[in-house]
Amino acid sequence: MIAKRSTAPLTVCVTVGGLVLTALPAHAAAMAGQPALACIYQVINVSPGAMLNVRSGADQTFGPIGTLRASETPVAGACTSVKGWVQVKTADAVTGWVPAGNLRKLTSPPAVAGQPTLTCTYRVTHVNRGQYVNVRSGAGKTFGSVGRLRVADGRLPGACTSVKGWVQVKTANAVTGWVSAGHLRKVRKTGPAAVTGRSTLACSYRVTHVRRVSFLNVRSGAGLRFHPVGRLRVADGRIPGACTPARSWVKVKAANGKRGWASTHYLRKLTK
Repeated sequence: MIAKRSTAPLTVCVTVGGLVLTALPAHAAAMAGQPALACIYQVINVSPGAMLNVRSGADQTFGPIGTLRASETPVAGACTSVKGWVQVKTADAVTGWVPAGNLRKLTSPPAVAGQPTLTCTYRVTHVNRGQYVNVRSGAGKTFGSVGRLRVADGRLPGACTSVKGWVQVKTANAVTGWVSAGHLRKVRKTGPAAVTGRSTLACSYRVTHVRRVSFLNVRSGAGLRFHPVGRLRVADGRIPGACTPARSWVKVKAANGKRGWASTHYLRKLTK
């Protein structure tokens, strides 16, 4: 189950800008009812230098959409398996499926004494846009990485006080860990939106210039270099989104409930 470059034999994809044209396998629709990722796992049976493929469905016939390393622990995932596969979320906020034999369920995330309440809000700072800062399982560099934070992640919840120069935070894929206080800037609270780290999606859009059998990627940031976190289709109808775009990208909510960015070229704003 170690990652190798492969192409799913039943899927053909062509990417043009932010648009993906695809012929989906007939059995892909069976995975529509996605379970809640309420359990925590450790990656096992993977060599330190190797990667485990995260696939778009619960079968090896589905194409890889991400990877996991043995060092990326804990991993958020579903509490039950489907035909020997478990749905998980990677450090890059990609949701997919991995074999249950490569996961060990943890009774709880790595314990940290006296964990604080995450009632403050932060932004990542002193990190280049193409880079990231590690989120660690404890307050120190000796602890392993459990996730990543980028400037594009926007606001994130965290503890209001630091511990030996480290602050406990929660990442976009709901993993709680510790980040050096030097890479965080505390944001003044302005209401509920400041705590959740989510902007107000007060406008509505419809997908345009996309065939009905195709979809538009919703990405984790405003640009093609960011990972897809969801999809939009013409059949989705009205889509909530921010009223103001950023560099020809607008923040929207995908059909799976995730928030991300979509190219304004493929969206038409609707009048209220």
